Amino acid sequence: MGKAVVTPVPDENGLIAAALKLSRKLLRKELPERWHHTQGVARRAAELAVTVPEQDRAVLIAAAWLHDIGYAPSIQKTGFHPLDGALYLRELGWDERVTALVCQHSGARFVPAERGFGPVMAEFPFIEDPVSDALTFADQTVGPHGRRMTVTYRIAEAIARHGPDSPNAPARVDRIPYLLAAAERVEQRLTESRRQGAPARPHDAADTSSAPAGATGPNGKASEEPVYAEAGGDADTLPSQPEASPDERAGDAAALANAGKTPG
Repeated sequence: MGKAVVTPVPDENGLIAAALKLSRKLLRKELPERWHHTQGVARRAAELAVTVPEQDRAVLIAAAWLHDIGYAPSIQKTGFHPLDGALYLRELGWDERVTALVCQHSGARFVPAERGFGPVMAEFPFIEDPVSDALTFADQTVGPHGRRMTVTYRIAEAIARHGPDSPNAPARVDRIPYLLAAAERVEQRLTESRRQGAPARPHDAADTSSAPAGATGPNGKASEEPVYAEAGGDADTLPSQPEASPDERAGDAAALANAGKTPG
């Protein structure tokens, strides 16, 4: 697998460095497959940074590193990973916007009504904006092992993996249209950024030169040291993520139909 060199840049508020460190601590050894997925999502979020305002890019990438920490057994409380991750981050004093993005990523808000988590989820408000769209798109275009795939293929893969009897299954009727709509909005923003002459190369997953004031890691700690977006092995590289194959793309609709949820 090829590698793309990642250029180190200052992490002025320590947000991304702290997010990477915490995610690695919770996922890398206990849940290596989830860690591979998380690295792919962070990489994807960095590529999508052109679709969000400059002051929001560090928040997006930090949330990407943290979005699945709720799977870590050591922090689980409810068994619903977006909520468990958000509750843990709130206990640690993390930035409220990052915490809310973790709680609400990928249409998580459609599930609580089925599982009784509505009142607690409401403590972490959902905002539909370019940042939440980009985080959802990043998560929904990277599979469990970190491999790139289309949104529709990812939806079908998740349905097949969790099964028809999953407690999340009843939420699909609302969640799937949201995921597809968010993907469409992100793709439109990417097209617009290209028209405006945005840089073709992806933004560095460690780029916090435009981190918003007040967006900090736990306890407001900041770091002036350059950081790298780690990929599990070499700290200065990230693996190139293979895209979905033509066969996978051609089979997206069929995969969704077989899973019983072809979007209308």
